[in-house]
Amino acid sequence: MIINVDTTERSVESTKEKIHSNIGNSETSVWKEYGNNYENVGVSSAKKELDNDIAIKILELGNCSTSPTTVGEFGCGPAPISSRLLSFNKAWGRPLFKVEGFDNDANMSNNIPQNENFKFNKLDISDPYAYEKHINNGGNKIDIAILENSWYAVTTGVSEETDEALYRRFVVLQNIWSLLDRDGFLIITDPNDSTKDLNFKNTLQGASREISTAIKRGELRESINNIKDPRTKEIIDKNKNEILPSSQLFTHTEMLDFIINTGLFQIEHARSGKYMGHNTNIVVQKRNTDQISFKPFTTFLLDIRKSKAKYLLEDFRRLNYSEKVNPIVTGIDEQDDKHKESYTVVSQLSGTIIPGAIATVDIEEDYEEDSWEFSQLFNIPEETLIEIIPQGKKKTAEIRRLGTISAYDKNFERAGVYSTIDVITRIYEEIKERDVDILFFTATPDRLSHFNGILRKLNLGTFTEVPDAKLNRINNTNLKVLLTGARYFFEDTGWNNIINNETLTSLREYLIEHKDMNIEQACFKLWGSKQQEKLEEVRILLTNTDLFPENAHLYYAQVPK
Repeated sequence: MIINVDTTERSVESTKEKIHSNIGNSETSVWKEYGNNYENVGVSSAKKELDNDIAIKILELGNCSTSPTTVGEFGCGPAPISSRLLSFNKAWGRPLFKVEGFDNDANMSNNIPQNENFKFNKLDISDPYAYEKHINNGGNKIDIAILENSWYAVTTGVSEETDEALYRRFVVLQNIWSLLDRDGFLIITDPNDSTKDLNFKNTLQGASREISTAIKRGELRESINNIKDPRTKEIIDKNKNEILPSSQLFTHTEMLDFIINTGLFQIEHARSGKYMGHNTNIVVQKRNTDQISFKPFTTFLLDIRKSKAKYLLEDFRRLNYSEKVNPIVTGIDEQDDKHKESYTVVSQLSGTIIPGAIATVDIEEDYEEDSWEFSQLFNIPEETLIEIIPQGKKKTAEIRRLGTISAYDKNFERAGVYSTIDVITRIYEEIKERDVDILFFTATPDRLSHFNGILRKLNLGTFTEVPDAKLNRINNTNLKVLLTGARYFFEDTGWNNIINNETLTSLREYLIEHKDMNIEQACFKLWGSKQQEKLEEVRILLTNTDLFPENAHLYYAQVPK
């Protein structure tokens, strides 16, 4: 199915404009210290040669005959490519290029000469909202983008979290795809995984390459002085011991496959190089919306509490749950912090940062010490849990916050179904690997039927209702949840009884308008001294199962081994 991706971007633009903050980068201090050393050491001849090659490639790709080509240097640091392009402007006596530097460190702007054809932008290109922030701040699209030894840098500090690292790499490509004008080009040079092995042989090869390049450029004395400079050794040691080991690097083939599988670009040129030991140099061209197949790309297992995807997933949850389940649902809630192992599985579609589907899975070692969301919502007899959980098997998990892209637009319903299949498949892979025995899921019968249908298709068994598990209608916190989410938790009869009851309707509307207020506070604001009387009236009404029959139930399934 071919989808116009711009439609997806517009449909969520108003939501994204509300997000103004970024996830803190654990790698910031590492790069800042590295940058300070790097600025104080002369640039190597090999690096100058690489910068020159990129600048010449831009000159070949650019159409400067009628108007300046706009170029963006991402993770620019002191913007060496931009400086070379500006020198081309000076040599030609007219602006061949208008260049912009993008870096997450605002201090980098102090190292770049002022020029009317250059603009510096503080931007974290691995932030899912980077494109919208840039455009909303008056930024424009560009013709050519550059990632010179900066694509891998967004993974520094998270190399052990493979999915987070890969997610950041994907977001970089998606943001640049969005920022590129039609038929725009992206030039990438990035170190390969073999670069991590800075042994004596590779270090010697690097030094030999530096010397040979310096001789060719007539910079031998300057190059030798750089090699002898103690700060150069500090940079090499920093790379060897801190930056490269804590970064996620691709092999040459993996890098090409990753780019191709995003569906965002077509590869025009690719070759291996020897800068920094081994690197890959790639030129790709943007695929336009009429060329992109809107289909699942891959799944990511992310910790929503600290992922770069945090605010995007918050928005995704809110849109799905505020409309379908409960209008007071927030993106991140207390439940996300109650488990040592809590992951959100994201099925990512090609061509857009909007996930096709997401679901969170919480894992607990011992159900007897649980803090499950369902244990707060339901009263469950102890003997029931003993009966359904195999003897000696205490490791359990709960699926919650399942949502799909169809919440943004019903036209994406099919993509949402395929993405849900990918999410469920990944969840089962993860819980099997962690030796989970029982899986819980709260749902309505129609939602459960759809879920079980997918499980049957995947030969993963089905969910069964937990016997005698009933909604806890006494707890004040639950009263708020049940009342505001009445269309989900109760059958149509219960919903009709709420809208026909002035007390329940007034309280529900007030709670929705004041999401952070508890039910006792809301009753006081509405009825003052009659607070307790009204609260008890609400409790008596909502505990009447004839007036408010349950529509949401707790289900469980044994995890197939």
